[in-house]
Amino acid sequence: MSNENNTTNLPRKSYKRVGYSGSTGRSRKFSCITYLSELQLKLRLAEHHNQIRVYAYAYHDKDVKEDGTLKEPHIHLVLVTYSTCTLSSIRRWFSGFKDEKGMDITTTAQICSDVFQMYDYLTHSTVEAIKDGKYQYDKNIIQTNDLSG
Repeated sequence: MSNENNTTNLPRKSYKRVGYSGSTGRSRKFSCITYLSELQLKLRLAEHHNQIRVYAYAYHDKDVKEDGTLKEPHIHLVLVTYSTCTLSSIRRWFSGFKDEKGMDITTTAQICSDVFQMYDYLTHSTVEAIKDGKYQYDKNIIQTNDLSG
């Protein structure tokens, strides 16, 4: 007797979205934007150092909105972990901080498909960022735990 509720013969739904590297939402490579202070960020990175293979970040304080006003200072962060993590777990790493008004400080995270391009974006050195006229940050602003050179 066949089971009409059996879903094994149904086509699988595709959960793949832009920025995701599979349907599980798990990865080892992440790109984040945070409004934490550099000290707060360093605290969280230190707390999770056993899970982080490499990180690199850059503090952006010269980005401009379309209307010509400065964007709120923020940090772009690239993370590579030793084992796979979910987006929600990465976001939780950076939670728990409040701003002067008592509001949670935002950190966004997405799965990063090209770590090298994201590393270049830390200083707006990608072809797209240059074409868009984004401020070109000096490579010396990049902070990393990679001591290989």
